[in-house]
Amino acid sequence: MTNVQTTTALSLTHVIFNPDDPLSYLLAYVTLSPLAILVAYVTTIIARREVVAINMFIGQLTCELANAILKRVIREQRPIDKLGDGYGMPSSHAQFVGYFAVFAILHLYTRIYLNYHTPTQVIVGYVIGSIFASCWFVLVEHVLRPIGAYQKLIDSPVAKYFYIKDSTNVPNVLKVEYAHWKNVEMDKVKVK
Repeated sequence: MTNVQTTTALSLTHVIFNPDDPLSYLLAYVTLSPLAILVAYVTTIIARREVVAINMFIGQLTCELANAILKRVIREQRPIDKLGDGYGMPSSHAQFVGYFAVFAILHLYTRIYLNYHTPTQVIVGYVIGSIFASCWFVLVEHVLRPIGAYQKLIDSPVAKYFYIKDSTNVPNVLKVEYAHWKNVEMDKVKVK
C-alpha cells in the first residue's frame, strides 16, 4: 500500500506578469530585487565582517518584521486575489526597497505596473520603509555608537571569534588592506 502525503509548493518567487508585454516581462525580474539585496547583505557580511553591514541587515530584517505586524493590523487586500495569501498593506516589497533606496524608483514602479499592489499600498510601504531606515540610522549612529555599544560589540568574544570589525573610522580601507597584504608578501620573500 502506498503512503500518500499531502504536499504543497514552495512559492518563494511567485511572480506573475503579462507575457505579451515586454516591459511587464522585464519588471517581473526587477521585482525580485529584494532577493538580490538579501544575497548582497549576506555576501558582504560573510566577506567583510563589518559591524555596519550587520547592523544594516538587522535593521532590514526588523523592518520586515514591522511590515508583517502592520499587514495584520491594517488587513487591506491586494488588488488581485490570485496573487497569494496575506494582506497587501503595506507592501512588504515597497517597504523593503524603501529601506534600501538604491532600487527604489524602478522597483516601486514594478509593483504597480505588474498589478501586485495599488499605488497607495506602494507609497505607504515606501514611506514606512524610509521612516524606519531613518530611525534605524539615527538609533545606530547617534545613540548606540556614541555610548560605546559598537565597541562593546567588537570587543565581545563572539565578535572576536568571527573577526567582526568596524572600519568606519579608517580613512581608506583598501589602502590599509593593500599595505597589509604587501607586508605579508614581503615577509614570504624574506623567508625564502
